[in-house]
Amino acid sequence: MSKKLKRKKTTLTSKKSVSKKSNVYLTKREIRVIKLLCQQYSAGEMAKTLGLSRKTIENRIGDILSKIKSKNRIGIVIYAIKNKIYEVL
Repeated sequence: MSKKLKRKKTTLTSKKSVSKKSNVYLTKREIRVIKLLCQQYSAGEMAKTLGLSRKTIENRIGDILSKIKSKNRIGIVIYAIKNKIYEVL
């Protein structure tokens, strides 16, 4: 198997099911972005923390919004709490 195929296979198997009832699958990176968003990080702060560009973070947030069918970032936070991705102390 070529390196390119191995990489793709790894990416496919690294997805994590967040909610069985909603059948939403988020990558580890998307889950990390959600956790930082719940901690009130800005897109710029997330970019620095994860070593990505601000535009990449904004694209990830857009992907998350589409996957969970939310209209805004508050919806992501609510989803994270309801699905135990992030716990409020």
